[in-house]
Amino acid sequence: MSATATAPRLDFSNLQHRPMTKGEQSPFIAMVACKVSIHGLFAEISKTFTIFNPNQRDMETALLVPLPPASVLCGHALDINGMIIAHCSLELLGSSDPPASAS
Repeated sequence: MSATATAPRLDFSNLQHRPMTKGEQSPFIAMVACKVSIHGLFAEISKTFTIFNPNQRDMETALLVPLPPASVLCGHALDINGMIIAHCSLELLGSSDPPASAS
């Protein structure tokens, strides 16, 4: 992994949401679970991020997950309280490819 790699984080800077009011807190990554399987020369890594919103209202954010060079992203999903949301999108930053949609 390169020396410039960063940890996954939530980003609120470019989103259209109502500003937080006094007493509200930013949602945060509460837990990260990682499962690794080795298949010959390849590694399959599955990460699950649990994001906690301590507020009484829905809030919008972006989850930024840096990937090492030559990584291949095979799939993604958004699970909210046990329900898979199929209309989430995935944007590969620094790529000329259009965003992918979960299905």
